[in-house]
Amino acid sequence: RLVLELCDALEYAHANLIVHRDIKPGNVLVTSEGRTKLLDFGVAALLRVAEARPDGSHTQVFTPAYASPEQVRG
Repeated sequence: RLVLELCDALEYAHANLIVHRDIKPGNVLVTSEGRTKLLDFGVAALLRVAEARPDGSHTQVFTPAYASPEQVRG
């Protein structure tokens, strides 16, 4: 259930062009009712093609211990 609720939260965010960018255990809360909440959208990115840099570069924001190899490589 926890993973499904996280997937639902991410699907909702992505549908609204928001990328969390820092998913880790410390950003997941399980309420006393057993519901899963995704926290800390402070480093989330709003996906806007018009704001993309001409050279294709972007800012790297993540927690290294929880980052994918692709994120670390850039």
